[in-house]
Amino acid sequence: MYRNTLSIIIGLLISIFEMIFFIFKGKKFFIEIKFIPIKNINLIFSNCSNKFLFIIIIFYTISIFSGSIITSMLVKKAKEAYGILIRYILITISIFFIIFYPFPLWFKITSFPIFLILYNIIGLINQLLINKRNQKYIQKKQSN
Repeated sequence: MYRNTLSIIIGLLISIFEMIFFIFKGKKFFIEIKFIPIKNINLIFSNCSNKFLFIIIIFYTISIFSGSIITSMLVKKAKEAYGILIRYILITISIFFIIFYPFPLWFKITSFPIFLILYNIIGLINQLLINKRNQKYIQKKQSN
């Protein structure tokens, strides 16, 4: 039980760290927001270009994927359920972030379908990786 709780916490922390890291590093590549301090994150999102917003969606999806994979690798049983739980929590955090920060309206409208489509793709990839890992474990167990 403690291992499952710890794996959820580790998966969430790694994903949230990646989201923050991507904002810090992605900001440096865009001239219009490069010199705005991170304390004024509202100014960053209101003055940024469309490319930056698209990159944020991609990087958030990558961090959700890595968090669900890490959690699935750490738990012993019900790997798919814990991967789904982590994806659901992180998608909820991302959606609240998009709703409550001053993003343009087109970004708020288009990000929800993009997140849902990518959420399902991440789930399929996660299941494939878990099944592949389980097959290797079964083959190794049968050979011994």
